[in-house]
Amino acid sequence: MMLARVLYAAVFVAVIPLVLLGWANALEGRVNLPQIRDPVSGSVIALAGVALTAWAMVALWRDGGGLPMNAFPPTRRVTRGPFAVVRHPIYTGFVLAVAGVSVAAGSSPGLWVITPASALGCAVLLWGYENDATTRRLGVPPPTALSPITGVFARVAGWAKPVAVGLARAAERIANSWREWRVGPLRVINHAAYAAIAAAVGSMICGVLLGPDARPWIPMLALVCLVGAALWGQVFVGAPSSLRPFGYFGAVLAGALGLACMGLMGETVWPLAAALAVAAPWVQAIGRLRCLVQGCCHGAPTDRPWAIRYRHPRSRVCRVAGLCGVGVHPTPCYSMIANAVIGAFLAVLWAQRAEASIIAGAYLILAGMARFVEEHTRGEPHTPVVRGLRVYQWFAIASVAAGISLSAIPTDGVPPIGPFDPATIAWSLIVGLVYGLAMGVDVLDSTRRFARLT
Repeated sequence: MMLARVLYAAVFVAVIPLVLLGWANALEGRVNLPQIRDPVSGSVIALAGVALTAWAMVALWRDGGGLPMNAFPPTRRVTRGPFAVVRHPIYTGFVLAVAGVSVAAGSSPGLWVITPASALGCAVLLWGYENDATTRRLGVPPPTALSPITGVFARVAGWAKPVAVGLARAAERIANSWREWRVGPLRVINHAAYAAIAAAVGSMICGVLLGPDARPWIPMLALVCLVGAALWGQVFVGAPSSLRPFGYFGAVLAGALGLACMGLMGETVWPLAAALAVAAPWVQAIGRLRCLVQGCCHGAPTDRPWAIRYRHPRSRVCRVAGLCGVGVHPTPCYSMIANAVIGAFLAVLWAQRAEASIIAGAYLILAGMARFVEEHTRGEPHTPVVRGLRVYQWFAIASVAAGISLSAIPTDGVPPIGPFDPATIAWSLIVGLVYGLAMGVDVLDSTRRFARLT
């Protein structure tokens, strides 16, 4: 137990700060953002952050009877000292320290990349695990001195509640819109259209960004990703109730393997990787409509006003999870929103001609963070839990780590958008057709592997 605590502490006290420092150094001179250098002010901010973090750690040990570690949490809620001022003083102090060091050193990547990434990472850990875990153990936290200020954000978000409820009702209609047709031994499901549109749009985006150079690599990589998703589904998702599932991380790994093989063949792969990264969020966002109809990737029960209810007997929510008519988180919708934001951000990076490795790395980082939070709200009964986290949350952490590593590799900036190749339309439609057939057409009466979707 003592060794586990030491190792856990070492990760957060030493490994993560060293990784962030190395990441900032690797990005130095490659981020075209203004430099702010003020050793005095930066040092004051950094010291204030360190002091706040240390004060909060001592308070947790003294008043909470535990350690500032999610794996070895305190047994009592702390409401005095720094916790009376701000809800999460350790994370607040850490982000202040990162920002202060960046300003003191005049590090443009540190201030504009590492600091926001650190803040977002802390928020993701809170939203994706710690807040709910702490509330289950210690109850609802009392207000802090800053609650009247932070409450403004909650009130602003409250104004959007009617919009969220309206969108949830629309999502609920889609979730219960399953239609199917029999053509001989084949069954055609209406959600095939969403898979086809998603794949066609993704291929079209890559074709527009890269021009004629995208042929034949984008269709080939699209097929590789499809095969990877299917194989991943067999390993991590496959069950008698779903003989042909698909897994997102399998598509990512297969795409990376395909790019690596192309690199070994002497092909230029970085622009392709960046284009795939820009297209991927839109593929996921549209593809989540299929998830709504299929009932996969569904949420856990919730009493939130934007909960949706699945009632169609073909939906996996009813057939597998046994949650027919129960309000659940609209997790596919959460994914759509997150991917739309990620896609817009990556499109801006491409327009600014950022380095290809930075675009590809940013996708893995942001997609991993979004998936970590999304996975926390999911309710699929077959997903294993490993050391308190759903297994896909561990894969999401690996995605973030891979994205940091990838972005540290210096590459050329992405090319300007090339001339439009009319053939892009044709091969994008073909890719869409293949995906639609794979994800929306099955042999219902067969029990062979890969035969049935449900």
